[in-house]
Amino acid sequence: MNKVTSRESRVASVLLLLVLPGLLEAQSLPAWRSISPIMASRSALGFQPIVTAVPRWHGSFQFDYGNVLEQQTRPNADIVLDGELMRADLTISHSFGRWFVQGAVPLESAQAGNLDGFINWWHGVFGFDETTREQRPEGLYEYFISLADSNAVDRDQGGLALGDTRLTFGFHHAANWQTTLIVSLPTNGRPDGWGLQTVALGLSTTARAEVIRDRLTWEGSVGAGYTPAAGRLEEYQRTTFVNASAGLRLRVIGQQAIYTNLLFHSAAWHNTTLPALDNQDISLDFGFLLKAGNGPEIVLGMVEDPYPFGPAVDLVLRIGARW
Repeated sequence: MNKVTSRESRVASVLLLLVLPGLLEAQSLPAWRSISPIMASRSALGFQPIVTAVPRWHGSFQFDYGNVLEQQTRPNADIVLDGELMRADLTISHSFGRWFVQGAVPLESAQAGNLDGFINWWHGVFGFDETTREQRPEGLYEYFISLADSNAVDRDQGGLALGDTRLTFGFHHAANWQTTLIVSLPTNGRPDGWGLQTVALGLSTTARAEVIRDRLTWEGSVGAGYTPAAGRLEEYQRTTFVNASAGLRLRVIGQQAIYTNLLFHSAAWHNTTLPALDNQDISLDFGFLLKAGNGPEIVLGMVEDPYPFGPAVDLVLRIGARW
């Protein structure tokens, strides 16, 4: 009798995994991984939303375009990162009951600051201090790092190229709880300093819960990562990282929703004396999730930098689709 009950429980669990994610498939928050080279060149970690356990192919396309300005000077240390960063990311996943696999292929580029004027106006609306931006001409590209006991490192702009591809292997503990292993590969075709120079690993777990039935959903994650030091400036590179996130999705009417997600990533560098390198990355992702009928869910969002003392990108505009 106990064996039968146990077998029936396992069958019921599998059926729950297959049915519930279909109902909750569109309730995940958008994925996010920093587009700043300060973070992206060192860590594989990012926010990994719940992947539905429905046994079929799933996909998403995400276009992120950000404007960044970091200009800091300390005794024997300087950094300037001024320009605009783009990532177009195609992600495909497939679930096999409790297990799923996922692959992501990004295209990336950097260019001069075409949105500098808009960013200055936008931050002025909220009364943010724009002293650094006001002191620099608009429409520039520049990226260099100079640290003690090392030569100044200039990062070339390069052109549109393949970024670091990612393989993710996941396990569903339950319909709304998963753990993933992320393997990020150094396939970046851009100049030195924009991508990984060695394989980066990450382990992340994500959970989701309804706060108000059929209306408000919470989703959060925690993770840890490891990337060996490699390349120039490796004496300043951290090798272990942690990240965490917590966000809400509010269904407003029909299938239309708004969302917000607060994201934390530990520092990727140390002992440089430059806050843009040594501090943690804190970003706030928010926006709209729009869906018509059985079509794809459209993501219209923005990522802001609520902690101006770290490496987070000042402003990122996001548009994407998930199916």
